[in-house]
This record gives sequence, C-alpha cells and structure tokens, in this order.
Amino acid sequence: MKNIVFQPISNPLAQEHFFTTIKHGVNISELKSFISDSYYKQLASLYPTGNIRVWGVTNGKNNVNERKWQKISSGDVVLFFGKGGVSSCATITATLKSKDLAKFLWGTDSANNCWENIYFLNNICEMHIPYKHLNNALNYKENYVVHGFSVLGPELNEKITAEFNL
Repeated sequence: MKNIVFQPISNPLAQEHFFTTIKHGVNISELKSFISDSYYKQLASLYPTGNIRVWGVTNGKNNVNERKWQKISSGDVVLFFGKGGVSSCATITATLKSKDLAKFLWGTDSANNCWENIYFLNNICEMHIPYKHLNNALNYKENYVVHGFSVLGPELNEKITAEFNL
C-alpha cells in the first residue's frame, strides 16, 4: 500500500522553495555533480524532459524527520499543505540523502540545517482540500493544522486514499 505524506509549506521560506523546485522545477543537469552516474541515469529515465521536481526535509530534532523520510518510497503520494488545507499533491519517484545537493538547492535554515532528506516528484497537481474536510475525514480535531512533515500509518492512508481518490 502506498504511503500518504503530509508536507507543510506554509512559511515564506517553504513557499519560496516550493516555487523554485516544485512549481518551476530544476534542470536535471544541475544535479549531476551531486549524484552518482548510475543514479543520474535512473533520474534521467524518470524525467526525460530534463525538468525534475524535488523536495527535502531536515533531519529534525533527534532525527525524527529522517526516520519518517526513511519510510517513503516510489509511488507514495505527498499532500502539500498551505494556509487553509491541502494545496497540491504529487507522486514520489525516488529518494536520496545528500547534504551537498540540499545546500545547492535550498541553502540552510537559520539554525544551519539543510533539507538533506530529499525526494523527487512527478504528477504535480493543484488541489484544494480544506482542513475542515480533511479533519472530518480523518476524525481529527476540528482545528487541527499540519505543522510538520509526517508519513501516515496504514489506517489513515486507506481513509485518505478512499475519501479523496488518491
């Protein structure tokens, strides 16, 4: 069963990163010096136009985000959350851990962390699922808001996939 990933993009820095590496995308040739030849060939076959969509998460306190990131794989679905609820979705094609690539793409945050737990995406689509609808479908508190990167468990994956045709 595919995983559903919750990825907030509500702060200004995340929105800037979303625009540059998801909406606009990156030319795959820019990644070549940061990855192995075999991985480059794999990505090139996944992105024949050369425009690759990429996102990353920091390790998080006590590596909490890294442990979550290790659960994701090709075919999983990412829901991006802006103000008000889900704003976009995408499908994960591959993952890669790389501090150097993360620093190249996004730099570091104010605490000098980089978004080194990287995932590549395709099938980017805009969608609008208000928090109210999502929270109701998942039996969450009415005022719940996604604040951090998370990978849902099997029961919630099934609920969300069925409710929103993912």
